[in-house]
Order: sequence, then structure tokens, then C-alpha cells
Amino acid sequence: MKKIIFKKLLFDWMIFFSIALFISGIIVWITQTINYLDLVVDGHDYLIYIYYSLLNFPKILSK
Repeated sequence: MKKIIFKKLLFDWMIFFSIALFISGIIVWITQTINYLDLVVDGHDYLIYIYYSLLNFPKILSK
């Protein structure tokens, strides 16, 4: 019985940690992609802005 409870607790904690990591990563990603808006203002295409923004996300999660 104890092993089942600990497995359930571990699973719940892992789910919570994964969701918290993803949400905090999204918040940091949004604040850092605002810096790339200068590319659009300078006349570059919005696809380049999206490309640079997406390349920035794995760097955030690794920190």
C-alpha cells in the first residue's frame, strides 16, 4: 500500500513540476521575445521574428 501512495505522490509532483517549468518558461520566453520586436520595426519579415523567438525557447528551458 505504501508503494502505491509514494508512486502516486511522485507522479503528482512530476506533473506539477513539468507544468510549472513550462509556464515559467513561457513567461520568460515572452518577456525575452519582446526584445526582438526591433527586427520587425526595422523592416524585417514577421517570420524572421517568429524564427528568432522560437530559437530562444530551448535556451530558456536549459537554464
